[in-house]
Amino acid sequence: MNKLEGVRAHRQAKGSVLSRVAVVLAAVEDTIKASGSTPSPTAYFASLLALLDSSVSGQEILNQETAYAAAHLLDIIISDAPQPLLVSKFVQTLNLLVPLLNSSENATVRAAVGVLRELLASQTNESWRDAAVQQAMRSLLYLTLDHRPKVRRTAAEATAYVLTKAPQSITRDSLPAIMVADELLKTAATHIGNNERTGLLHTLQTIKTVASTISWPVAHVDRLCDLLLRGVAELGEGFVTVIAFEVFEKVFDQGATSIDSSRLEDLLKTIVSMKPNARDTNVLPPWLNVLSRGYELLSGVLPELTAVQGPQIFKAVFPYLQSDLAPIRQTASDCLQSLILSCLPTRTSTPAVQSISSTVLRALSGGTKYRVARAELAAILGILFGKLKSKADPLLLESLPILARARESLDDRPHIDQVLGAAIEAVGARSFLRVLPLGLTTGDGRAWLLPLLRDYVKHTELGFFKTELVPLCEQFYPRSLDGDVDAKIFATVINQIWSTLPGFCELPIDLREAFDQEFAELLGNVLYQQPELRPTVCLALQNLCLIPHQVLAEQLSDDELKINLQTSASKLQTHLKHMQKFAGNFLSLLFNVYSQTLPMSRGYILETIKGFLSVASLPDIESNFAQVLELLAQSVGEPDVPDNSKIIPPMKSTAMDLVLAFVPHLGKPGLQLVLELIRTHIPGDSGQMQKKAYKALNTMAVCPEGLELLAAKIDVIENLFLDTTATTSAAARKDRLHAMLRIFEHVPDRDLHFVPGVLSEVVMATKEQNEKTRTMAFDLLVFMGARMQSGGKVRNSQLGLADAGDVDASLAEYVMMLQGGLGSDNQHLVSASVTALSRVLFEFRDSMDREFVSDLLDTMEPILESRDREVARSALGFYKVVVISLPVDLVRPRLDKFVEHLLGWSHLHARDFRSKVKHLLERMVRRFGFDAIDAYMPEEDKKLLNNIRKSQERRKRKAKQEETPAGNLPATVQSGDAFERAMLESESEVSDDEDEENVPEAKSRSTRAAAYIQEDGDEPIDLLDSSALAHVSSTNPAERARLRAKQRMPSARANFRVDHDTGRFVFDDRQEPRNTRDQITSTQRSQPIAGQADFMAARRDNRRTAKGGVRFTNKNEQRFDDDGEDDEMMIDGDKPARVQQRGHATVALRNDRAGVARSDPLGPRGSQKHGIRKAPASNASKNLSAVQKLFQKKKGGGGEKAGGRKTRR
Repeated sequence: MNKLEGVRAHRQAKGSVLSRVAVVLAAVEDTIKASGSTPSPTAYFASLLALLDSSVSGQEILNQETAYAAAHLLDIIISDAPQPLLVSKFVQTLNLLVPLLNSSENATVRAAVGVLRELLASQTNESWRDAAVQQAMRSLLYLTLDHRPKVRRTAAEATAYVLTKAPQSITRDSLPAIMVADELLKTAATHIGNNERTGLLHTLQTIKTVASTISWPVAHVDRLCDLLLRGVAELGEGFVTVIAFEVFEKVFDQGATSIDSSRLEDLLKTIVSMKPNARDTNVLPPWLNVLSRGYELLSGVLPELTAVQGPQIFKAVFPYLQSDLAPIRQTASDCLQSLILSCLPTRTSTPAVQSISSTVLRALSGGTKYRVARAELAAILGILFGKLKSKADPLLLESLPILARARESLDDRPHIDQVLGAAIEAVGARSFLRVLPLGLTTGDGRAWLLPLLRDYVKHTELGFFKTELVPLCEQFYPRSLDGDVDAKIFATVINQIWSTLPGFCELPIDLREAFDQEFAELLGNVLYQQPELRPTVCLALQNLCLIPHQVLAEQLSDDELKINLQTSASKLQTHLKHMQKFAGNFLSLLFNVYSQTLPMSRGYILETIKGFLSVASLPDIESNFAQVLELLAQSVGEPDVPDNSKIIPPMKSTAMDLVLAFVPHLGKPGLQLVLELIRTHIPGDSGQMQKKAYKALNTMAVCPEGLELLAAKIDVIENLFLDTTATTSAAARKDRLHAMLRIFEHVPDRDLHFVPGVLSEVVMATKEQNEKTRTMAFDLLVFMGARMQSGGKVRNSQLGLADAGDVDASLAEYVMMLQGGLGSDNQHLVSASVTALSRVLFEFRDSMDREFVSDLLDTMEPILESRDREVARSALGFYKVVVISLPVDLVRPRLDKFVEHLLGWSHLHARDFRSKVKHLLERMVRRFGFDAIDAYMPEEDKKLLNNIRKSQERRKRKAKQEETPAGNLPATVQSGDAFERAMLESESEVSDDEDEENVPEAKSRSTRAAAYIQEDGDEPIDLLDSSALAHVSSTNPAERARLRAKQRMPSARANFRVDHDTGRFVFDDRQEPRNTRDQITSTQRSQPIAGQADFMAARRDNRRTAKGGVRFTNKNEQRFDDDGEDDEMMIDGDKPARVQQRGHATVALRNDRAGVARSDPLGPRGSQKHGIRKAPASNASKNLSAVQKLFQKKKGGGGEKAGGRKTRR
């Protein structure tokens, strides 16, 4: 059993308790083997029970060590024992545990509690009515009052565990829960009557543990509340009161169904009357938590009563904010915020709201009285703004000037900014700036409000931006052209003003009035003439088109929409219809802008196009789609250009991108045209167009109408894939595999000849450089295996293989197809086939017949003997799958061959193979044991096995020091699928062990620090001189000099020997070198081997990915496909390494994915530096005749520009 491996590992330890347990385990296992039984949980249970019987007699323990060992091992294996066995042996086992439960040894008692816990957890409803079972439960509860803390904790946790495993009853509460509640309440009442504070404390702690695990039985909630109140009243000092309030909180967490509303009201009144001392940091926080949780519960059943009592409780708790103790202030603030959220109605002004608001405002302006609680007051005020929303105007707006003055303190600035942001979100920009104006045209400006407006403004008036902020930009623009320091300031202010536009466009309340033809022309002019503002404007247009769809998709009621967003479903539909009027013109405009924009800056433009397509009418979509098709037809003959972020792509590539955006919104005629485009470009010579054609196919597969069309044309699609296998470009490989995966979902069972038709291509794709391509290939292998497993017909005649005949689809047939690649003369194909078989074997290992798997291993034997490096690397992965996933009895007879091959590869292919082989041997040792592997290890390689054993022991010691159970070490790989986790698990542990072996053992901290004297010359140092201290160092000068010499490049001095006594160079009169080997080594170092420079450059900056692979950068190569995906290089077969671009290309890739173009405030030269190309004004006039040049005013305006760059949100 794997659970016992941790015990077996301590067998070699001397003098430890676990070593004696390991000896007992070995004796038990020998007994089981001698009896001819199979080592199973039942056999272990019977043997250990017999051993325990021989160790006790009645109420006495005859052999303490044997009894503990038997109980400890029973605690480990009993959870795997069959439930009927535990039920039938309950009485016998319980009688043997009684003397152990009464033992004075903590470890013995805790082990016995663990066994008793599993015995009780296995009982049925009928057995719980047995007196013996109930008495055992009472014994467990009795141990929760033990004087030993560890025993009490173990017993309490065991009680909670038993209740979680209790069988379901007809009633809400199980029989064990009712019995435990009754016993605990009786015990607590007895302690209160006898004034036993310690016993009551222990009982309440157990009640808290039980209430935290399960719901307290409803029938006993009233008794519990009465008992808690009585205990606090009579013995309520110190921790008794604290635990009582914590138990109240757990009971309130169960919900209103467990407590009657009138009973809850009386209970809260009593708790309020138990107001503790204002400086009691132990009792006050639990009391405040109970109040907040109780009134939150009461607001759900009696909202009217809560609205009346809430302000009273608020005023009673509010003075605790004056405390100079931070924990009390924080808990009081949390309680007050909870009361606001639970007791006050949303977006409503009532007398209770006014009372609470006046209390907070008085404290805010009350001088030094609440100065220590500025952060807490800010948090409470922010919650009030969020609760009242628009009704906070004018109730809370008088606090804004106070907050603005207090913001001058750097410590309070983050808290105050959050409150001001909540105020902006609640009342809108117009009301907020009326009380706290920007003042940018006066001497007292508040430009710091612009970032707050950018981050928090939403659901407000778009007309405010149009009528107030845009004229402000026009007024500031001439000042930004002066070329002095102030000009940069004005340019920054203009940037920040425009950055608020996306927030104003997030569900504006005046869209129909504010977004008119004039404002649309303004935005169109900005899109054409000012590239640095395109990201901001595009984001704003996306908000106008997409957010209403997202809100409607949530299907909220009109009441929820009105309270939270000040809108309704009908109003959202009206907004979409209003934007539909402008969709046609904006689509044409965005098409032109998109075609003139560099690849690194067009991602957000394409998203904006998709947003307008989601609101456009069908006629507008069809007319614009016809224009795109016409443009594509005119440019289809253009040659491809290299992928470069600094060159505008050809028009055919741009048109195909637009076609992809149209696909989800087209009708059946349009989709048929798209399908014809796909059939035209997939067989073509253009790799870029192939890739986009496959993307179009994938997009059609996720649309209902497109999926219907593809299903009707499935024969045509299959033949298209089969005919274009040899002509597919590398750039289109990933999207082609993705399209195959989509198509396979709809391939009928009669057409499974498609599997062997594309199988070789998919297998070879598992060795592609691009990581996403490899991942898609593995997914496709698994999916094809699932289709073959589900049955069907493979018509080989359709592939021109009439001699093969038609066969029935099955998993075995699929594996036979994969084995066909093993006979190839191409070692690359053999390696890919081995990798594919590894993935399929791991995925379908439980579905394969045992005999078939054995035949597969026999078939793989000659392949695994290959000495080719690439095949050997794939074979290592196959070995790992076999070792970790197949049954032990199937793998054990082949261990000799496995070990032989592994050690052969380790000697033949050194370096990276050595660590991989060590890792795999470690996995084999963990599964089959040291003895099994040691039997097949040659004598000269046994040191590797010893190293593995030491590494495991080192990790266990480290885990013990960190208080982590050795059997539950944290996983090194936390992401990826099961296959990736299995293949990469614990490789990092091996590398860590290898690193640790090279690190010398750290010295004890108690060792006195060494001191060294540095001599500057031949003169001795006078230690009595005051300057002698400057010659004393705590580091070894010789060691430091050695490290410096190691870091320097080799020089001519390196060829001479140094006398360490005198420090002088020794010259040999003979011309012969000291050592021929040294001469050869020196020659080799001076002449690097072929490819070494490239290899070392490629190994720079390597790092681990989230899946455990290795990535590294190569500054010498730059390859882009048209999606900005960078190529990757393989490291050790299964570890991809990404070749990332540097310089402007990397910036462009990030900006394209983020949807934000970078801009430079230094003008056209700075913009060109970041790849932004401004369209000339003449082109803008030609392309958009309807756009008026509103910013070319001579007076009162701002010239051609109206803004600046977008600041980062």
